[in-house]
Amino acid sequence: MSAKVAQNPRLRAVMSVEQRVKLRAAQKAYVANGPRWAAHQQKLADAQIKNRRKLAPAEIETTLTMRKKGWALSCVAKELGISRDTLGRELRANGISTADNRPRRMTLFANEIEAVVAMRQQGRTFSYIAEEIGISEQVLRRELQANGISTARLSKKRHITRGKGAWRCFDDPSPAALQLP
Repeated sequence: MSAKVAQNPRLRAVMSVEQRVKLRAAQKAYVANGPRWAAHQQKLADAQIKNRRKLAPAEIETTLTMRKKGWALSCVAKELGISRDTLGRELRANGISTADNRPRRMTLFANEIEAVVAMRQQGRTFSYIAEEIGISEQVLRRELQANGISTARLSKKRHITRGKGAWRCFDDPSPAALQLP
């Protein structure tokens, strides 16, 4: 026994490799063949279920109302002060769908395509344009490619012509806008 173990009885003596192998084999055999192991697992599972957070009927009604208004599951969970996983599990346990039912736009209208081309000529990025219109960047790129419009990166010249200075303007600066007080 080492001096460290002698000073602190809570420390275990170092096990040899052979002892570790024997211990692992005994543990695996107990798990595989032990008559009490299944009962032990069941007790643990029952305790976890018993201690789980349950939704009150008022919380379920609040959740359903918020979901009908278009709230995302994560936002509802944050509002109720519980985790998203707990909310989803409890809704599924009560037979309520957790699928995202918010409408998604998958196309661009003709006037939006013209606006996108105009914004692109001003030097705006796809992420900015997508946020401005309210669609995803992937849909924007797909629709532009389908209409034969380039989705390549902006040339360096376009980046240089964007506004400089404190006002950071993408549009052509007018002399009136540049006058300082």
